[in-house]
Amino acid sequence: MPGGLPTTTAWRRCSPKRGHLTDTPHKLRGAERYRFARVAIEVTGTWKDKRAALIAAGWPEWATTEGRIKACLRDIAALEKRWGGGKHAGAPALGVREYTFGALTDEPGPDVRLPVFDGEPHLTGDWVVCGDLHLPTTDFALAERMLETARELDMRRLLIVGDLCNFEAFSKFEHLVPPPDFETEVRVAVRLMAHFAAHFEEMVLVLGNHEHRLLKRSNGHIDATMLGHILSAAGGKLRVSPYSHAIIESGGQVWRATHQRNYSRIKGRLADQLAQKYQSNVLSFHQHHVAVQRDSWNRYTIIDAGGLHDDSKMAYVKLTDSNMPVMARGFVLLVSGVGHLFTPYPTLTNWPVLVAGLKAARGQK
Repeated sequence: MPGGLPTTTAWRRCSPKRGHLTDTPHKLRGAERYRFARVAIEVTGTWKDKRAALIAAGWPEWATTEGRIKACLRDIAALEKRWGGGKHAGAPALGVREYTFGALTDEPGPDVRLPVFDGEPHLTGDWVVCGDLHLPTTDFALAERMLETARELDMRRLLIVGDLCNFEAFSKFEHLVPPPDFETEVRVAVRLMAHFAAHFEEMVLVLGNHEHRLLKRSNGHIDATMLGHILSAAGGKLRVSPYSHAIIESGGQVWRATHQRNYSRIKGRLADQLAQKYQSNVLSFHQHHVAVQRDSWNRYTIIDAGGLHDDSKMAYVKLTDSNMPVMARGFVLLVSGVGHLFTPYPTLTNWPVLVAGLKAARGQK
């Protein structure tokens, strides 16, 4: 549970064995180190949040140093493979409440249990929010500029809101020219995730319609955790949720970052509707629009956040004319409750001024 303690049996299994740890400092090894890492990775937040969860779970204070926590998170893939059976190697699914279950009846006999999908990620604090990378048809220059800006502002959390890869091999659409194969897509994704992981301490991926291509064609057998396994080069920092949205509480404001299934040619229309439905500020992806507006009732801020795609590399966009809107690029920095839209368009984004203002807001020189 983000910002707090997980409450499932999966978390309890990762607690230290009673009587096993003492107050005498020693080097964590083997299964002990794996249990330690599992508690840390299942708590969203900074290393201090993870430390608090570890102490609450019974780990002694001497074991919960910043160095030990970060080292275990770095090595989670190897620890999972050796001590966790390899089921979730590299990237555990985000959250511990993705599926909760309730008994259908109180009658004697085995319970009939059904899934309840109420476990969307709940995140806190300041986040770099991007989406629609459509690897490998990506604007890598803009992605690198986003990373440089995150470094300059010392922002360490990254939320990717769907369509990380194209997954063209699983598309139902016919292709005008042969697309990059699945292996190429994955190789590029692994390299980019490793590059991002060198800076970001926490990365979250929620799913878009292109990830759903993979899930549907595999009839659900390649699940969200498997997507994390494919991108295990993130060194345990990438966490994957089966949901297409995440809730972010920042600066006392609530934002819904979503890769909704719907599309509108009109900027702001869908985000406006989502703001009314969910009574929340909205960051909308999937449509490849950029715009910052207030909703119709002037209660919430809505942002069409663009994407890190490069439509010049997309055959279906460039080989034939259409009356569809031109795809726009961008990402958002969510700082102290305010969403700041960054784009490569100089008449829309004064990059130096915006960065300088955010530095001042974050107390940086």
